[in-house]
Amino acid sequence: MNKEEIIVQISTGGYLEHKVTHEAVCGKLMQLLGTIAVSKVIIGWSCSRELYEHVTGFLRQRGIECYLWLPVFSETGVLKADTGKLVDDTGTEAESYCLTEGENFEFYCPDQQRNITSFLQIYEEHFDGLGFDGVFLDKIRYGSFSNGLGGVFSCFCPACMKRYQECGIDVDELKHQMGLVRDGAGGYGEQVLGITAYDKGNYTFAHPVWEKFYRKKAEDIARALKTVTGYFHARGMKVGMDTFAPYLAYFAGQDMKRLAPMADFIKPMMYRITNAPAGMPFETDCLIRETVRCNGTQMDVDARTRARKAFFEVLGCHDTGTEAFDLDFTARELTYMAGLGVPVYCGIEVNCNEAAPSSPEYLRETMEGLKQVDMEGYVLSWDLMGATDGNLAAVSGHLGAGPSDGRPF
Repeated sequence: MNKEEIIVQISTGGYLEHKVTHEAVCGKLMQLLGTIAVSKVIIGWSCSRELYEHVTGFLRQRGIECYLWLPVFSETGVLKADTGKLVDDTGTEAESYCLTEGENFEFYCPDQQRNITSFLQIYEEHFDGLGFDGVFLDKIRYGSFSNGLGGVFSCFCPACMKRYQECGIDVDELKHQMGLVRDGAGGYGEQVLGITAYDKGNYTFAHPVWEKFYRKKAEDIARALKTVTGYFHARGMKVGMDTFAPYLAYFAGQDMKRLAPMADFIKPMMYRITNAPAGMPFETDCLIRETVRCNGTQMDVDARTRARKAFFEVLGCHDTGTEAFDLDFTARELTYMAGLGVPVYCGIEVNCNEAAPSSPEYLRETMEGLKQVDMEGYVLSWDLMGATDGNLAAVSGHLGAGPSDGRPF
């Protein structure tokens, strides 16, 4: 049974942004705490020590844990020049995806030690000693299909080339299969990567090189995070993790079974209506668009339609089109994660904007539909400061703490 514990997430902007004040943040929290019991607050990642000193002090007085939200394998280049970006199968740097001015989704290779070192230096130089109870690690992955095909068909830097050899992966064959996908040849023109089955965060493929490739990515992310999480745990800090939904996480190198032992809690981004990176409908559309190539003819459009239908059938998921992503499938994904021995909090959108048109109706439907999932609760994502009063009232109403009809607090 869902324990319905509540965590809230607050965006202070990118590293160089200062888009909120501590007065605004604490005022919003005061309003929320009057109707909803909150166990933890996740906040970041602008470099604003004064803001965090006030917020951590405010929360400490109320017995609420505070976690510093930081991106690990993305955004590092904003503050550190010596970074190693992902290199795709064509030898070029993987594309970035600019969501906002302070968030560019530019990914760096987890196999390059300098990227891990740079991240930890950023923490020490800008955030150490601010009284956080823990860190919340975001962008703990490779690029996704929202970064273009090269975002996933990576990395081929020297460090990764060495890893392919260690893993016994035939790089020539891997690149050949990737080339066929790019050309829409070899059967890939009507089938997403030749996928034949899906079960609990894992896929099987017609060609075995794909499973070896994605296993290597998962091992590399886990190995890098062992260093990162060990660093924070040694400082007496807890570690939360931001992940994709399992069916998407696989392609970005996030193996939930590998991540679970290193985390104090995990927040899968079950963003059912978000039309931006990490959104389930958005990332699924990108996956199909990038892997089933189309030259604009009706025949190719029909092929992509068939490939989409086949992919959803493999998932055992209802294709809702432009509506919120399948709630039953979302519940199954969360049930799998909840069985991994780590506290799981479902990330749901409470902020309302063009990318995430969240509403009281959507929130009530989602929380009611996930009531039987044996998880800890929810992270009100991804920015409390952008949440409408109606959306927050819907959450409190579902929890039995206030009105559920969308009226302000």
